[in-house]
Amino acid sequence: MQSQETQNTSPEVRPVTTIARRQSEITPAEVERLFELMSEHFEGIDRAHFEHDLREKEWVFLVVEHGTERIVGFSTLMSLRTELDGEPLVAWFTGDTVIAPEHWGDRGFIRTVGTHMFAERKSLHDGPVYWVLLTCTNRSYRLMPGMFETYHPRRDRATSPDLLRKLEKLVRMKFPDEYDAEKTVVALKDPTPVVGDRAAISERHLADPEVAYFVQANPGYARGDYLACFTLLTYDNVNRLGRKIWSVEPE
Repeated sequence: MQSQETQNTSPEVRPVTTIARRQSEITPAEVERLFELMSEHFEGIDRAHFEHDLREKEWVFLVVEHGTERIVGFSTLMSLRTELDGEPLVAWFTGDTVIAPEHWGDRGFIRTVGTHMFAERKSLHDGPVYWVLLTCTNRSYRLMPGMFETYHPRRDRATSPDLLRKLEKLVRMKFPDEYDAEKTVVALKDPTPVVGDRAAISERHLADPEVAYFVQANPGYARGDYLACFTLLTYDNVNRLGRKIWSVEPE
């Protein structure tokens, strides 16, 4: 089990710890709280679908308040394994992710999830391991330019056809009929958009070129469309900030 504490000096916001747990260890009371969080932040969440989606995941990351032990956020992770052109194709896939707005900037959460993916990737495959992140928010998308050297999609460079084929193969394992390979966007038949005005992006944030690009690449983000993001989990592909936060060592 891995955890990271967030140092927060604000008297109004409690510090939190992010804990990695096996999905099989999540209690019924915790499942109830995770569903509650999803329903608070996203519209149209179906309980049966939520529980089915949770059960297929291998890891759950719980963001827990100090003192109250109240869960204020979570994310899920599973492995995808297939073949392309006779070669193994393996990736981590990030599922449902919710964090209370007051903790959106929490590096402890980002540190725990990223460190876990790197630490556990050798248990998936001796060869290349990718990360597939589907996001309808610019906050999650910015992890790609913020942490990696090469990733998809990006505003300043086209993605190679080889990587796009790998991305399509992996995403269609989860969304065979709802993935638009040309746009690399998943448009759900029954979308679950972010609640209310939380999907809104201010003019100040749109001034950020990466945020503006996210909106261009995923114009249906407010209705719950997911931009398919893709990168390789190697030391050489992580930038200086990513290496520092995730403690990635040369291979």
